[in-house]
Amino acid sequence: MLEEASQFYLKALQIEPKNHEIYGQLGRVYESLNNLEQARQCYLNAINLNKFGPSVYYNDLATVYFKMNMLKEAKASYLKALEIFPEQPYCYNGLGLVYQQLSMLKQSKECFQKALEIYPNYVSAYINLGNLFYQQNLLTEAKQQFEKALQLDPLDYKCLYNLGNIYIDMQMLEDAKQYFLKALEINPQYVNGHNNLGLVYIDMKMFQQAKQCFLKALEIDPTSYKSYAYLAELYAHQEMLEEAQQCFLKALQINPQSSFIKNNLKMIEIQIALKKETNKLDC
Repeated sequence: MLEEASQFYLKALQIEPKNHEIYGQLGRVYESLNNLEQARQCYLNAINLNKFGPSVYYNDLATVYFKMNMLKEAKASYLKALEIFPEQPYCYNGLGLVYQQLSMLKQSKECFQKALEIYPNYVSAYINLGNLFYQQNLLTEAKQQFEKALQLDPLDYKCLYNLGNIYIDMQMLEDAKQYFLKALEINPQYVNGHNNLGLVYIDMKMFQQAKQCFLKALEIDPTSYKSYAYLAELYAHQEMLEEAQQCFLKALQINPQSSFIKNNLKMIEIQIALKKETNKLDC
């Protein structure tokens, strides 16, 4: 469907090659297709054809730059959009994310707060502000922001998941469990939810339930190296060393660069070797 849309707009440009709106629409199609360089060129063309027109093209361009990890360019584009039209909550929200990636946390906070000042029901800004507080280990403040977001959108499963993580950090495991279960009730295919619920079950010494969570995560996404690693840790905790070894090996096949997996695999292999030596001595 999106490919057909792109062909439609390309044909339209043959008829109206200086129509900035067509370039803008084509850019959004390319962005949806994750063709970011093509989207960037379309937004630049739209801006060049309408330099003093809608600031939305600068906002779209900034979003693409952010996805391309071109943070300096993203920042400049958001600021240009706000220069044209200062009361844009979406621009402030996007700029806040840029500042957060640049470790400019004070400016990031100010942007999210400005977005909420303009648009008090902006769920994404509450979530982003909550994530910013969580990054700084300000758990109470983060919790407040996520709860405000949930008041506006009770079905936001990622927000429920975030609250579950906060309750883990607060050592309130039953509350964490309930939030992960709620998140999975809304989106049963959420791999991170299954993984973190499994970690809670481990802490609660509910090992069979934890195993089922990790297996479910792998059923949904067989390439989830974290699920294999968590399952391996569970097996190791139960002294099922060969099973742990196999899971770490599978995790390493998926993510060969992970030092965490490599180190844990090495420790398991040492334990297996020691166990074999001990068995020989016993004989």
